[in-house]
Amino acid sequence: MKTIKFAFTLLLLFVAVFGSAQEQRLYNCAMKLDKFDDIEWKKQVKTLILKTDTTFIIETKGQKPVKYWYLDPTYWSVRNGSQDSIVNIINDVYGYEVQYWVYTKEIKEEALKEAIEEAKEKADPAKMEDYIKLLTKYKIAEKFDELPSLTHRVISKYRYMYEYDKDMFWVSFPDGSRVIYSNQ
Repeated sequence: MKTIKFAFTLLLLFVAVFGSAQEQRLYNCAMKLDKFDDIEWKKQVKTLILKTDTTFIIETKGQKPVKYWYLDPTYWSVRNGSQDSIVNIINDVYGYEVQYWVYTKEIKEEALKEAIEEAKEKADPAKMEDYIKLLTKYKIAEKFDELPSLTHRVISKYRYMYEYDKDMFWVSFPDGSRVIYSNQ
């Protein structure tokens, strides 16, 4: 009986540890480029990027963490290749990348306020909560031009076969500027 309890406890522990799908990367260099790709600044600073099912958290040493959300990776991301199918990303650089359109807490709060105001006029009180959730997502989508995007690019050593070489991560802002995180 004790072995069954032990096995069950062990199974629950594995589910808890491996069930929380999180991916994290540590980078040691950050660089900001303007919309013309001129370097505004470059720093040797550690940055931890944590990806969960719905968020990205970018934590740079000595700064407050920045949190970005995305609604649905199926519709709010674009994949270019994969580990099993590497592609020519740019100028004979082979690998794969994923780009996510994300939003900040401020954009979500603004969209929620707009949704609540609109829902007061149109929604059935019994379905108000669901209507507000759906309308908030729609209001965020309407602000697509104001949203930043996050890109994770993984570069392969070889052209026809994947072997990890390096990767980089960047945040692109609506004004055309970018902050690029890499290991140098």
